[in-house]
Amino acid sequence: MRVTDNMMSSLLMRQIQTNLGRMSQLQGMAASGVRLQSFADDPAGLSAVRRYQTLLDQNAQYQRNIGQARAFVSATDGALQSLNEVLARASELALRASSAGSTPESMQHTATEIDALIEQALAAANSDIDGRYLFAGYRTDMVPFLGGVGPTQYRGDGGELRLGIGPSTEMVLNIPGEDLLGSGAAVLGGRADLGPRLQPGDDLSAIGLGAGWEAGALIFVDATGVQKTLDLTGAGTVQDVLDIMNAAGLDASIAPDGRSLRVADPAGGPLTISDPVGGGTARSLGLLGSGDDGVVDGADIRTAAAWTTPLADIAALDGNVPLGSMRLEIAGTGLDLDLSAATTLGDVRTAIELATAAFGLPPISVDLQGGSLVLSSDTGEPFRIVTVGADNTAALLGIEGEGVPTDLFGTLEELQAGLLAGDLGRVQDSVARLDSVRNSVLELEVAVGGKESLLDWMDGLLTERDNQLQVRISSIRDVDITQVASDLSQAEAAYQAGLTVAGRLYQMNLFDYLR
Repeated sequence: MRVTDNMMSSLLMRQIQTNLGRMSQLQGMAASGVRLQSFADDPAGLSAVRRYQTLLDQNAQYQRNIGQARAFVSATDGALQSLNEVLARASELALRASSAGSTPESMQHTATEIDALIEQALAAANSDIDGRYLFAGYRTDMVPFLGGVGPTQYRGDGGELRLGIGPSTEMVLNIPGEDLLGSGAAVLGGRADLGPRLQPGDDLSAIGLGAGWEAGALIFVDATGVQKTLDLTGAGTVQDVLDIMNAAGLDASIAPDGRSLRVADPAGGPLTISDPVGGGTARSLGLLGSGDDGVVDGADIRTAAAWTTPLADIAALDGNVPLGSMRLEIAGTGLDLDLSAATTLGDVRTAIELATAAFGLPPISVDLQGGSLVLSSDTGEPFRIVTVGADNTAALLGIEGEGVPTDLFGTLEELQAGLLAGDLGRVQDSVARLDSVRNSVLELEVAVGGKESLLDWMDGLLTERDNQLQVRISSIRDVDITQVASDLSQAEAAYQAGLTVAGRLYQMNLFDYLR
């Protein structure tokens, strides 16, 4: 085979160009710290990086949402604190004015101060942040409460402002003004958790007080330190989840308190259960967490209480079924309510409502709110539920005490009207109503505090998720700078060697071959 000068030069130039390209690529890696510049470098790797980057962008949006939510919730908390201070002062004035030593003149002076307190309450209820009114529902651009002439009017609606603060997690930011305003009805209850125990046959779509679950997989790391993925997609009931986990070598069961799941590693601890990136199965089952002793106790995921819920399935009533009796006092009349025949929550409701109707008393309605019984008199007639002897049925059901209207502005306006009229009885009635309104506002403050805690928790989860995604991106995209430096040194040496060979080769001419 004849080797021509043209062939030699072509081969040499091709090799020099190859060495130059390799050196340029390594220099780019060293300068940027990134090994993936295009799909040609690693199609699968770059696709994964872009997918993770999309998740990071979503995370960033969730974190911005949390910032907005935190400002809105914090402003709401401040407004509720202001209202609570107004109500505390109004209660103090009402107590003072309800004493036998009050005079018409002192009542007039107190009425003037109550008028100022109504204005303060109105200002708090019309609080805004960046021009958005906190308690207006969806109508955030409109002043929600109007006062001054006649009863205070609410112009907002009952809309709930929702904002995504994480994958599959939404938060209701606001308290609609209707909830803040309260009701003219006398209300009592909501003090006992009457949710049923978690049952093996419970449908997963009904757990979490009806919120359901997120079908998918979860990750667990057992005592051996090996990470395993467990697919729960096919589960339909709580028992299905337990069976799949037990088949995977875990010891899964319903916790003794009947509220949650308990997962243990038979080999001992530690045990960690988590969600894959973008997943929410473990969270929806209440199983996010770890246990050094090999046991993870889940969060409460019971189904919601319903009228058909058997009393025997309610943990709060353990050992107290059948129920006993309690006494209803309303409109100057006392009525004993016998609940011994009740077997479900619906039976309790029927017994109370039928008994009041049969005796011609102002009607009492019974509702379920958040797993608790709530009694109300829509006529606004105050009423009391008291125990009968040593029978604690009323306390067990969470309906012991006094039911009075919780109308925020209506109560303050009624107090002011009683003071102006010098009506001691109306002033004394307002004392109990103010206490009820204060309790209602305090409950709203507690709910807002729960929202702030949820925001903090979600912020921590998103930060951890960010870190995990960054690590995964880095493992695919970023270079080993030590290896790149070594490879670059070799590439530079190869390139220089090629140039040296070319320089020496092309110094030769015809006379070198004729010697």
